[in-house]
Amino acid sequence: MNKLILYSILICFALSCALSACKKNETKPASTSTDTTVTPQQATFQINPNDVLLTLAGTPSSDTVTITTTLYWKATASASWIHLDTTQGTGTWPLVISVDTNFTGAVQTGSVTLTPFSNSPAVSLNITVKQNTFNGWKQLSDNTAGLSTNAQPSLVYTYNGNLYFGWGNTGNQTIYRLDTTNYHWVAAITIPSTVQVIQTPTYFILGSKLYVGGGYSTTALSFYEYDMTQGNSAAAWRSLTPLPENMLNGSGFALNGSGYVQTGENTAAGNNVLYQFSTTGSADPGTWTALGPLGITGPLASFVIGNSVYLGCGAVSGAGPSFDNVFNRITPPSLQDAPTMSMPEPIQLGPGQRFSTWAIGNLGYVYDSYTLTLFSYDAIGYNWTTKATIPTTMRVEYATYFNGHVYAWSDTGAVWEYLGQ
Repeated sequence: MNKLILYSILICFALSCALSACKKNETKPASTSTDTTVTPQQATFQINPNDVLLTLAGTPSSDTVTITTTLYWKATASASWIHLDTTQGTGTWPLVISVDTNFTGAVQTGSVTLTPFSNSPAVSLNITVKQNTFNGWKQLSDNTAGLSTNAQPSLVYTYNGNLYFGWGNTGNQTIYRLDTTNYHWVAAITIPSTVQVIQTPTYFILGSKLYVGGGYSTTALSFYEYDMTQGNSAAAWRSLTPLPENMLNGSGFALNGSGYVQTGENTAAGNNVLYQFSTTGSADPGTWTALGPLGITGPLASFVIGNSVYLGCGAVSGAGPSFDNVFNRITPPSLQDAPTMSMPEPIQLGPGQRFSTWAIGNLGYVYDSYTLTLFSYDAIGYNWTTKATIPTTMRVEYATYFNGHVYAWSDTGAVWEYLGQ
């Protein structure tokens, strides 16, 4: 064979073997598989899906979230009102999450975040913590809050963003204003000495004028107008036509531009009489018009919703010392009444002296100073709801709605706020 041909064949064979050897030693490219299997060391956090959002009560409460993991971990709360039984651990753990009382007056939201120690690729996990509003009372000040001991004023009104309280024991010529920076009472208005001040007056407000008089006395018939726009000025007061009869635990209300009073306990016929008051201006001392007996004896409380007034909780007519807890609806000048459902509380003696009342929209509110309990009445649903009782043995005598809040206070000035809805 030709030597040149033989060498060519041997070179080709050698090149073929070399290429084959290179192919066997070639590095394979990285896999493009989507396999997400992870080792235990790479495991993430797992909890029950229902525990991703915890909803807790407005009072101090707690819940347990079981963490399932193989990781070293830490837990961090986003707010000071959220507390954890531990802030770090290893592996599975029943984490207890607790909250303080929610005194904010609104639902609040925070979170607990679980994160791994070290450089694990595990993703952090957030647990949302939602806390409902505390549906109860919070004390804002104590018995050193500015009112005289045993003073029992019962004139309560609001004007120009302020809450006023006065007309106390006979001869107490001071009206106090609530200072909402520290919830103390400060002397704001001096009632002129010519104005007869008797505890538990009958009063109502028309526009910027306060009409007040009478009181817990068989000789208190004087009635006055106070122009609230004039503040602490003796000139703001003027004497009006005296009350038509004694008003022992009577009450007043304003409706459709007119003022009304009912006589309470002191009626010869045994029934409350409703009177309408009208005045044409600063030169007119006013006129009283009797609309007739209400058919209910004893002291009454009242609140106004729409064109109707709800009068209730006096003694049952003709039933001696027994009392009822029903409010009757009338639309003056008509005295035709329609009873509502009874209040959800035991019947007690002297109920008309124990109530503070007001209305917000279609809801009427009644605060019972004997039981320290707040109630509401739904004029559309025709039902009562028990809201909350102040947790104290203190005598918390009075309550009202002011600047979007409900406040109650004792006769020595301690103030409470209702934080429910």
